[in-house]
Amino acid sequence: MRSHSATILTLATIPLIVLLTYWKASSAYFLEDDFQWLVSAWHFRFSNLVDFSRYGHFYRPVIEIYFYLCVKAFGQSPALFHWASILLHAVNGLVVYGLTRSISRDSRLAFFAAMSFVLLPGYVDAVAWVGAIAEPLSTLFFCLTLWSFLQYLNSRRYVWQLTAMGTFALALLAHESAATVIVMMALADWAASARHPFHDGELQRASPEPLRRRAGQLKTALVFRRGSLERIAVYAPYLALLAGYLMIDVGVSNRNYVVQQGYYRLGPHALRNILDYIVSLYVGKKVLMSYLGIGTALVVFLAKGSRRVRFATLWMLVTLLPFAFFTWGNTSRYLYLPAIGFSMLLGEGMLVLDRLAARTLPPHWRTAVVSAIFAAIVIRFAVFTTRGVDDFVRRTEPYRQYIDGFRAAHPRLPPGVVLRVPAPADARLQHMYLEPLVQWEYADPSIRLQIGPGS
Repeated sequence: MRSHSATILTLATIPLIVLLTYWKASSAYFLEDDFQWLVSAWHFRFSNLVDFSRYGHFYRPVIEIYFYLCVKAFGQSPALFHWASILLHAVNGLVVYGLTRSISRDSRLAFFAAMSFVLLPGYVDAVAWVGAIAEPLSTLFFCLTLWSFLQYLNSRRYVWQLTAMGTFALALLAHESAATVIVMMALADWAASARHPFHDGELQRASPEPLRRRAGQLKTALVFRRGSLERIAVYAPYLALLAGYLMIDVGVSNRNYVVQQGYYRLGPHALRNILDYIVSLYVGKKVLMSYLGIGTALVVFLAKGSRRVRFATLWMLVTLLPFAFFTWGNTSRYLYLPAIGFSMLLGEGMLVLDRLAARTLPPHWRTAVVSAIFAAIVIRFAVFTTRGVDDFVRRTEPYRQYIDGFRAAHPRLPPGVVLRVPAPADARLQHMYLEPLVQWEYADPSIRLQIGPGS
């Protein structure tokens, strides 16, 4: 009963912390890309999703459907859009808890990882920015794919296989970086197998009767896991889905100006970008000593770490890789998915600290010391995160102020009007977003703006 109550308390704490940390984001206005997504939702047709010639940037039909449904449900309320993102982040925190516990069978590690994840300040834009919904939404499906896949491996119930295939498809159609889930599926299978009795000595320590029962339960699973043909059959549906998706995505990506103009390419800049991303995860300084420390830690974790530590390290690196090749530097919202691996590593560090404290401290002091250290870490994260949320709210204000002034000057506009307006004096306003901003606020996609010299 006590364990059940503790689990409920844990599951309640994670979303509560998210709401306390991000509630101010609900007061923000829309920002930049948001207006294009919102206006395009008026023209949404399901039949357009298979007209691949329409796409010249990326193929994310799940995000198109998301905005279509949200515009229908929320109207023109920025607050409701922001609350949807905040609640999705809370759900992802719970999913991280469940996935980590599924891999490790350790509720403490799951709690440390989930709490760290929801409070990390490096990716604030992914939660606060409505137009960045692709990151948390694809992450949800990414994690559910891994979770369902592990359930299938453990039970061989095909309902889990079908669930994993479905969430994998949704992840791909929400963000192209979800292609890395194939690698993480294999790594999750490998990491979770460390719990297997033949790896941890359970069979040697078990009594004869439990040993026979356990061996009988695991016999089929052992054959299934170790047979190469069976293993190929397990991954084949996912590889087929990925191949079908890439046939579409590669064609779309080749038309993307980012690729055509060389803003995304292989090169040594990727290593620097990865190091900078990792520094941003713990809010460090981008100096040589930080890079050397990160490099050393990564080598140690991969060479000497447990399977779980290697899994968490590889999660962070593998999911960072798709974003490392941009030549224009780093974008904070792309840290959302890699942050899960970092959070798992932090949780593993807390368990190491707990084991060290157990050697010298009585149980109550050990718990107090470990709890205090973890509290200090997450409070530091929370302080930076709330600052990031406040900063985001301020970044949206120029667009709110612009449209307020515009409405004062133009209380009503006739349909189809072409209006010449002076370029705004505020350099924070990007001209390309002003027309969809006005269209959105006047609920009229026929309005056209011609932006001339400043007044």
